[in-house]
Amino acid sequence: MSMNKDESIITQVAAKIAADLTTASDITSRLGEWAVAFDTVRTALLDTIIGGDVTVSAPAPAHIPDIPMAVVEQQVQQVFPSATAISVQIKGKAHGPVPEWLAQAAASKGVSTVWDERDKLQSNPKRPWFRSTEDKDVCFWPPRG
Repeated sequence: MSMNKDESIITQVAAKIAADLTTASDITSRLGEWAVAFDTVRTALLDTIIGGDVTVSAPAPAHIPDIPMAVVEQQVQQVFPSATAISVQIKGKAHGPVPEWLAQAAASKGVSTVWDERDKLQSNPKRPWFRSTEDKDVCFWPPRG
């Protein structure tokens, strides 16, 4: 996607505004909210500044529908072309919201799927929170501090 300097600035501003509008606590929902907000804000800004008719409708409902992750990743890639997607999947049952630190920790060890072992922490709080599905010796604990 090639854009001129004005479009680039507008896109960056739209990305920042969209980030400020997100309210979800878990990363997947937050990315979905951001993608919807980014598309809406960017379109409105481009239409207003560069030209076109702007139609403002009623505010979006409180529940934002699920957006396929591929769509979110594509929109993020358009805004941040040098970004690298980092994701990790929970195999089996997730025992609560997935912490934000897990994706980075898993990516650093080349792990893409993990077991959620947080349900076993009551019996032994020193257990790892997550364990790789490919290599049982690769485990993840929350960062210290």
